[in-house]
Amino acid sequence: NEGDGAKSCFFKESLLCYGGDVLKAGHLRPVAFVLHTNKKEGESFKIEGRLLGGCLDCLSHLRGTKFDKVKEFNQKYEDDGILWFLESCDLNVFEMRRTLWSLKQAGWFDTCRGFLIGRPGVQGQIIAGLDQYEAVLSILSEFDVPIFMDLDIGHVAPMIPLICGSYGKVTVVGNDCCIAMSLQ
Repeated sequence: NEGDGAKSCFFKESLLCYGGDVLKAGHLRPVAFVLHTNKKEGESFKIEGRLLGGCLDCLSHLRGTKFDKVKEFNQKYEDDGILWFLESCDLNVFEMRRTLWSLKQAGWFDTCRGFLIGRPGVQGQIIAGLDQYEAVLSILSEFDVPIFMDLDIGHVAPMIPLICGSYGKVTVVGNDCCIAMSLQ
């Protein structure tokens, strides 16, 4: 509302799409999605729910502290379900796997409808045969929800932001991804 100054909400809806025409214009690099789903290649994927997540390097230190409000958030938005977006700045692949395991054990992913995984800062790292994909899939695949990897979110450019708590609708067709976010 006009006149409300700082109380006004400047954000109502946002649409983040990449692939297709944006790629042709040369704005973003092509995305090589790794999908863990029960759908066949070439089918479109659509999931929706509350967006929650961030950098695993930071989230790992919040788990179990007085600032860990994930259980309450999961309860409040249980009907919506949660779309977790996660990425890592400088955790190695073993640290990524350990962190995901501990968040799973803490119940963070109990109402998960899907995972959006950004490219890690250690992209391409392999330690003792473990790469970034197996580090994630070895822990999260048991939830039997879509896992979209190599998204342009997080610490690796172009660093497209997602809004925690917004309602997200994600559509992926081939290498095209669209994330619609709205505050509701």
